[in-house]
Amino acid sequence: MVQTLKTRKDISLAYCDSQIFDLQRNPYYVFTFEPYNYMELMESQGRIPTGSFVFRTECWRQIDGFREDMIRGEDFEWQLRMGEFFDFLRYPQILHYYFRDKDGLIHDTSRRGIVKEAMTVLQQTKDQIKIRKFR
Repeated sequence: MVQTLKTRKDISLAYCDSQIFDLQRNPYYVFTFEPYNYMELMESQGRIPTGSFVFRTECWRQIDGFREDMIRGEDFEWQLRMGEFFDFLRYPQILHYYFRDKDGLIHDTSRRGIVKEAMTVLQQTKDQIKIRKFR
């Protein structure tokens, strides 16, 4: 994926497919987002797992990285802002493996109402992007 960024100057973020495993370490889902489509990303609730991408540092700096006021969803909110200005490309291979754990963030935050708060922020970001980009 790094080589893709080196050779494709028009691409700012490359991502691969992700294999998700359950609590018993059995594979149960593959995240794949192909072909990349910003409008589909905007309409989704997250399509590119954070550990599955590499990006240009200058793009991170240009859009100010993750929002530190968010406990959950900051990665997807960042992807929405990143996609507004920069092009993404899928690297067609599973290179990211995610093991869900009962003590992990996904399970912990869903019990504290943090998901609802994150969804509100994400919707606000989407609405702002639609105003700026799709007038």
